[in-house]
Amino acid sequence: MIGGSSWRWKSTNLVRPNWRDGLTPGECAVLHGHLMVAFAEFDRICGAENIPYYLVAGSLLGAVRHQGIIPWDDDVDVGLLRPDYERFIRIAPHELGERYFLQTAESDPGYFQCFAKVRVNGTKVVEASSIDCAIHHGAYIDIFPIDSTPESPATRWLHAGLCRLLNIMVLARGGYRDLYPIKNCVARLLRAFLRPIPFATIKSWRQAAIQLSHNNASTYVVMFSGMSYRRDCWPRRYLDNPIELMFGDRSASAPAMWHEYLTHRYGDYMTPPPEGERGKRHAIVELEV
Repeated sequence: MIGGSSWRWKSTNLVRPNWRDGLTPGECAVLHGHLMVAFAEFDRICGAENIPYYLVAGSLLGAVRHQGIIPWDDDVDVGLLRPDYERFIRIAPHELGERYFLQTAESDPGYFQCFAKVRVNGTKVVEASSIDCAIHHGAYIDIFPIDSTPESPATRWLHAGLCRLLNIMVLARGGYRDLYPIKNCVARLLRAFLRPIPFATIKSWRQAAIQLSHNNASTYVVMFSGMSYRRDCWPRRYLDNPIELMFGDRSASAPAMWHEYLTHRYGDYMTPPPEGERGKRHAIVELEV
C-alpha cells in the first residue's frame, strides 16, 4: 500500500486543505491497477446483462491517445444512456463482488454527485472538494448517465442554467469545498441558507431537472456531471454504432464518432497538456492504494 511518504504538497489557506501536486508514476501505476480490475468487473456485468456503455471523457481520450488510462489520470469514465444506466444501478449491487461498492445518492446518503461511482473497498483517494463529506472515498470508476435534452437551443440554454443552479445548491448543502477561497466562502453562506431544506430533497430537485426532457429521440444528449453543460452536450448520433477500442489489456466500447466527440470536448486532443499541468484535476489530499 502506498501512503504519504512521497507526497508533494500545494500551499493551503484557512478554507482549503493541503492537496497533492499530482501523483508520482509509482502511485499512478498502483492506482491504475485497481482501476483496471474494477473496470473489468464493470465490463463483465455489462456484457452479461447486455447493457451498452461507452468510454467517455478522459478515458476515451486515454484509449485514443494512450491505448489505456492517461498515465497521470486517477479515475475511469464511462457513460450509459439513462435507461441503461438505471438498469445497471439496479443490477450492480447484486453482481459486484465484496471488493466493490456502488456509490449513489441512495447507497451513500452523504454523496453529492449526480452520477454513480464504483468504489474499490480498502483504498482511499480523498479529494479536497469532498474532504468534509462522510462518504466512501475509495478509488473509483465514474459512471455517468447520458440524458436527453430539449430540442430548442433556447430551452437547452435554460435547462443548462437550471441544472447548474441546482447543482450549486446540492454541492453547497452537501459540504463540498471549492478550491478557490472566495467561492468557498460563498458556498458556506449558501449552505447556511439551505440548511432547513433536507439534503435529499435538494438532490431530488436536481435529479428532476436533469431528467426534464423525456424525448428519447432528442437530437442532442447531455452527460451532466455538474461541470460544463455545453462541453458535455453533444449530438446523439455520436453514439450510433459503437466500436471497440483497446483500453489497456482489453477492448472497451466507445462512440464510433470518437474524433468528433473528443474535438468537441477538448479541441486539439492529441496534444498532451504541459507536464506541470498534468494530474491536478481532482486535487487529492489523501491516498492509500
